[in-house]
Amino acid sequence: MSSATSEAPAPAVQFVQARGRSGSMWRDVFNRFKRNKLAIVGLALVIGICILGFGAPIIAPEGFNEQDLGNILAMPSWEHPLGTDYLGRDMLDRIAYGTRTSLIVAILTQGVALAIGLPLGAVAGWRGGTTDWFITRTIDIFSALPWYLIAIYLISVIQPGMRNIVIALGIASWVGPCRLVRGQFFSLRQQEFILSATAIGASSSRIIRRHAMPNALTPIIISVAMGIPAAVFGEAGLSFLGLGLSPPTPRLGQLVQEGLAYFMVFWHMVLFPAGMIALIVLGFTLLGDGLRDALDPRQTIR
Repeated sequence: MSSATSEAPAPAVQFVQARGRSGSMWRDVFNRFKRNKLAIVGLALVIGICILGFGAPIIAPEGFNEQDLGNILAMPSWEHPLGTDYLGRDMLDRIAYGTRTSLIVAILTQGVALAIGLPLGAVAGWRGGTTDWFITRTIDIFSALPWYLIAIYLISVIQPGMRNIVIALGIASWVGPCRLVRGQFFSLRQQEFILSATAIGASSSRIIRRHAMPNALTPIIISVAMGIPAAVFGEAGLSFLGLGLSPPTPRLGQLVQEGLAYFMVFWHMVLFPAGMIALIVLGFTLLGDGLRDALDPRQTIR
């Protein structure tokens, strides 16, 4: 979903070499992160969103389909802070469960994307040659196609459902992590500690597992942080188009789609779920930007 140059620097390696000890590295990362006000705002948003989503069973113990037939299409009030929908269901409860669904889908999607992208990127960057050429051409093919169209096509073929949505979005999302890891490994394999491990006879698999991959964590962490909002937006779009999870499970995109028929009068049915999608994207984007800046060894501590 995200674009990056194929030849990424190896900031984690440079940072470890410059600082000498991993404890010092993470202390400096934390100091840089906490000075970034936008990153702190993003972290606060993400924490609040996670509390709302994963705490949905506590916020709405009666579930998301409980109806208040005396308050159908009610505007926001003390009884229903975000109003109710056309069946008298509390919007706050449904948004909480919809947020939970979006977060689960986004996290699992990043897991699938990493499961595909990490090994392919590592092999391409480490081996080079024909292997790299083949994987790079595959990356070019996927990059030439809009990732969202790939996801829509896959969902249309394999049918909607939690597992299939995660698989479709993951397949559409592996290019970014793969490209980042490939560029990182190109840089890492020229580092002295990698050359030393090779000289003493360590196998390629051991070098990749014990030395190269831990030093490639910086772009991987940033890729996950930036990939989650894209996956949330993708899942919301699929739900809006009717390709998301089957009812009655609430989805933020579906809540927006249902509210469009009432938007001119009952604006809360669109504004609040759409606002939650925007907050999720904003929070994780700010957090990802903050992590990228904090993990950059070229930043100085003042």
